[in-house]
Amino acid sequence: MDTVKLNQPMPDGNKCPQCGRRLESGAVAGLCPACLLQQGAAADTATGANQPLFQPPTVAELAAKFPQLKILELIGKGGMGAVYLARQKELDRVVALKILPPGIGDDPAFAGRFAREAKALAKLNHPGIVTIYDFGRADGLFYFLMEFVDGVNLRQLLHAGRISAREALAIVPQICDALQFAHDQGIVHRDIKPENILLDRRGRVKVADFGLAKIIGGETEPAAAGQPASGSPVLTESGKTMGTPQYMAPEQKQQPEAVDHRADIYALGVVFYQMLTGELPGKKIEPPSSKVQIDVRLDEVVLRALEKEPALRYQQVSEVKTCVETISRSRSNPKPEMSMKQLTVLLTIIAILGISLAYEVVQRHRISQSLKPLEAQQARESRQQALHERFVQQDRGKYTAQQLREAEALYLVANQKWGTPEAKQSLQKMIDKFPDLINRTGCAVLYLAQMSQGDERTKYLQDCIDKYNDCFYDDGVQVGAYARFLLAQDYKSQGEIEKAKALFNEIKTRYPDAIDHGGNLLVDSLKADSK
Repeated sequence: MDTVKLNQPMPDGNKCPQCGRRLESGAVAGLCPACLLQQGAAADTATGANQPLFQPPTVAELAAKFPQLKILELIGKGGMGAVYLARQKELDRVVALKILPPGIGDDPAFAGRFAREAKALAKLNHPGIVTIYDFGRADGLFYFLMEFVDGVNLRQLLHAGRISAREALAIVPQICDALQFAHDQGIVHRDIKPENILLDRRGRVKVADFGLAKIIGGETEPAAAGQPASGSPVLTESGKTMGTPQYMAPEQKQQPEAVDHRADIYALGVVFYQMLTGELPGKKIEPPSSKVQIDVRLDEVVLRALEKEPALRYQQVSEVKTCVETISRSRSNPKPEMSMKQLTVLLTIIAILGISLAYEVVQRHRISQSLKPLEAQQARESRQQALHERFVQQDRGKYTAQQLREAEALYLVANQKWGTPEAKQSLQKMIDKFPDLINRTGCAVLYLAQMSQGDERTKYLQDCIDKYNDCFYDDGVQVGAYARFLLAQDYKSQGEIEKAKALFNEIKTRYPDAIDHGGNLLVDSLKADSK
């Protein structure tokens, strides 16, 4: 991510030097908001107060305050605090430690507000929300001890390339689930933005940083569906405007004390718009389909979420999920009319497939009888997982957490755009920038081999054997063994039987415990392939 210097001189004519748009006074880094976002320096969470620039303590300074933790490194900072990667010594668990700026606790009432909000966060026990393990105050620093999500945030994914509509339709329902759970507990996030939406290695979404939440429940009267809560709810920072300006609902800017869960729906609409179009909505919001080629039905979902009047928006975030999933299902399951002739052909194909499937079942049953007992297979997979974890720790020792997240973002883009030129470019960029990553780079080379042909494919497979022999996929597949298997199949198809036999024998001798992507022994696949 590029470093953006603040308070650069204003360019001539008060225009953005990158896009030529007219700048308003006080423009950060001498850029317009759109170009600033492209540089990875989106405006941080606004606190509604003039606070001094927060300088996070060093790892050594922090270690003295938290003797129960091994502080590994600083992984992020902003106006509302800093986050460190740490390990709980007693539990041997990797965690994220978030500390708030020291001056924020000068207000005598803050400690009470902090305790109330932290207890509210403890209610948020949901797979789509980052878990809070502990909270408190250590030597004057207020802190949260949280689950560490090993993956990337949505901002990093957006920087790596525009997200496809299909990918956005997979991400948004997961965000809706997490927000609906929080809203049911009487908690409003108040700062939904790409930085607070995390995706782990398997593409699962987790919503982070409910630290700016407004507590609606508790002593206030329950609100009717779609209406603001009555009474005098407790507000983070005592009624100050909290949030990130580009994602804030109009009422959050004008009347922060009257904000309810519908402000999160507006912010989600902004994020959804950005995922679909690659840019933020303007003052006059244009339908996403006017900017990119997407299903026009998504326009209605996004534009309704972005209504300026809360009463005109969706009243529950679960409604957004329902609409998105309906569109997604109809896109993946079209129902064209079928003629009688087509029906007859289909039934014939089904009958043939039924016979083929029965034969396949019998063959698989024969192969399965030769497998080792289940206990031995589990022990083998356990050993492979232990090796994989050791390699992951070595990766973390070579690169910073920020670099690993960048590598993971490139890897994730390639997975999502599999088979396309963009996927190959993303993998090659990752290999060039992070050549010493043990696992991910080896997997990237093997992926490139599978997307290539001829001499290029052979070169990549040979690189896997020579340079990344001991790498592992997350599912336990050993890169060196699998590369030999693919290369042997290539030789066999080319009539070079002796070369294929030599590689098959090498796998049987050196990798008797290697498994394929289905979890079956690779040597059994070799037996079937050699027939």
